[in-house]
Amino acid sequence: MDKQSLTAVILTYNEENIIKHCLEALNFVDEIIVFDSFSTDKTSEIAKQHKVKFVQHKFVNYAAQRNAALKEVSKECHWILMVDADEIVTLELKEEIKILKQ
Repeated sequence: MDKQSLTAVILTYNEENIIKHCLEALNFVDEIIVFDSFSTDKTSEIAKQHKVKFVQHKFVNYAAQRNAALKEVSKECHWILMVDADEIVTLELKEEIKILKQ
């Protein structure tokens, strides 16, 4: 069986204090999309230091932002992990996901 691809999508707005930790915890995914609502702090600079697809989109509401972010995910992607910028994926969750996506 081929390895299934996993993309993490992170919605952000002024998350400079936590985004680095969030991104580092996602080091096991195939792609990370940071979908930003035009942050005015250093969120974009920090995110761009990591291997991410960085997209900015005007925030209308949470549902619209999430739906717009999903349009950035490759059609070939098998799994999508939605993560808030202030969430850090635990080692236990990381290991469980790695087993499930084999």
